[in-house]
Amino acid sequence: MVVLSAAVISTGKTLVARQFVEMTRLRIEGLLSAFQKLVDSGRDHTFIETETVRYLYQPMESLHLLVITNKSSNILEDLETLRLLAKVVQDCCQIQVNEENVLKHAFDIVFSFDEVVSFGHRESVTLSQIKSYTEMDSHEEKLHQMIEQSKINEAREMAKKKQLELKKARLQDGGGSGPKMDGFGGGFFHAPPGTMPMRLGLLCEGTRGDCQPYVAFGLELVRQSFEVCVFTTVTHTKFVRSFGLRCEGVFYDVQACLAREDVKDAMSTGSFFNLMASTQPVQDEEFPKFFPHFWSSISAFAPEVCEAHEVPSLSKRQESTGGSAQNAAGGTEPVVVASSLPRRLRSMRKQRSIAEMSMQGTPITISDQNVKLSELASGIDSRAPEMGPRHHLTAWWVLEASHEMERVKEGDENFGGANAEALASFLGSGPPPVYLGWGSMTAISAAHMTKLAVATLLKTGQRGIVMKRWAELGPEHLDTAELSEYAAENVFFASVLPHEWLFPKCSRIVSHGGSGTTAATLRSGRPAVITPVFLDQFDFAESVETLGVGVSTCQFNKVSAQQLASCILKCASDESIMAKAAELGARLDAENGVSNAVAILRAFVSEWTHEEW
Repeated sequence: MVVLSAAVISTGKTLVARQFVEMTRLRIEGLLSAFQKLVDSGRDHTFIETETVRYLYQPMESLHLLVITNKSSNILEDLETLRLLAKVVQDCCQIQVNEENVLKHAFDIVFSFDEVVSFGHRESVTLSQIKSYTEMDSHEEKLHQMIEQSKINEAREMAKKKQLELKKARLQDGGGSGPKMDGFGGGFFHAPPGTMPMRLGLLCEGTRGDCQPYVAFGLELVRQSFEVCVFTTVTHTKFVRSFGLRCEGVFYDVQACLAREDVKDAMSTGSFFNLMASTQPVQDEEFPKFFPHFWSSISAFAPEVCEAHEVPSLSKRQESTGGSAQNAAGGTEPVVVASSLPRRLRSMRKQRSIAEMSMQGTPITISDQNVKLSELASGIDSRAPEMGPRHHLTAWWVLEASHEMERVKEGDENFGGANAEALASFLGSGPPPVYLGWGSMTAISAAHMTKLAVATLLKTGQRGIVMKRWAELGPEHLDTAELSEYAAENVFFASVLPHEWLFPKCSRIVSHGGSGTTAATLRSGRPAVITPVFLDQFDFAESVETLGVGVSTCQFNKVSAQQLASCILKCASDESIMAKAAELGARLDAENGVSNAVAILRAFVSEWTHEEW
């Protein structure tokens, strides 16, 4: 008996599927699609045979459980497998087998399927054994958890002692006046005028685009007399400190992680699941190294309020089997779990909480979700989650163009200061160029991305500025004389660029659609072309088209030079797009997200100290 695949399907789409033998995705999708056509033809049996495979199925309320085998398998064994898998699905869904519960428990269903079928053959197991296996923790895992918990408990005890010492010191410095209340990481103390300023801790992981908004927010907080410390990755400590902000590197080096060949290969596929699977071992390895420093640093600073950037956590591999790509990236479309799903995800599932995906950049949580600030301008994303009374849209947190230009003049390498004169010369030597930059994203390879960018510019006849960034794009990757000659005359390559200052001087902006880059693009008033890779980038791509301020493409690793050139030319010829982009840019440029955020924070703190929150 060889079981090819097992799936739970509803009318017109697959909810979750697991394949057990080597098979291309197109093949499995074709088999699943063919079954639904056969069922629709009016046949009423528990199995259907074609020339190559046998389908066995069982209705489960409004859904179908489907098992696909080869024709040489024992049909009686197949039916036993089908019945056992049906019990598994029912047990995983607990209350009712419907679309919502199947998607909610997709991980559990797949892991249980793996216990029933291994390499196409049914294992001799019962439902109770399956439940026991999937819930089982190894001795090593339990020991590891005990050690980590003991470290956390020890750090908490040290933090409590430090908290008491700091509280006594504050009472002495402040003369005992002012309202007090216990808060995150220390006694909450609203300092009266002339005494110690309030301390605010900012936590952020991720790339430069994730970190820079916190720099803007931190600078405004300091300007308004807050004491601030940014807790971020070691990648960004030098960058943050260059602004005079206190900073501690408490997370692993994200740039070094993304530079690993296995991680670059995973990102080049365009699959968020592959990327997370490749970075997970790095995170697991680095966590024990950085956690003690993280805990001691935040305990020593003892923030009265701590704000954390909630990076979306991994839930499941998501591949679109129907509907729009942006919905698939956001987690609302059917799920296909391919055979490459490693069993080791079980331990990851047990060690780390699995939450639903949220838009990167939102929400920003203050004091354990007492209030939320979303770094997003109103009206940009109509599909954003429904907001509660304590959830505020502040507008984007940005470093103003004038601030960036000051850093460029100072020769700051974080804003391309070393290339300032060459960039100014290029901008002044011809018409406004097209900007092409994909930040920390990688599609296929650096050579592919470089050739895509230059070939696109060649097809449009435009000049261009290409961001090298972490993928390390550059003219050395060009392998034809035509592209090399065109790049030498018409393309400026730079590792880092000041987006707020530069984008208004360009004609169109091509990017991956990251939150920070999209903010600078829309604020510039220039048409946007978004080539999304995953997650919220699809949301911003959809929003750009809905707002009529640009166009989007298919997933970045599937984009051709011809398609990208067509998008750029459309933005150049469509007067409506140009007018709407300029109008939106003027509106967004007038907003001050960091000022709004600080005002909300002050209101929150004031009301909290009076127990009104």
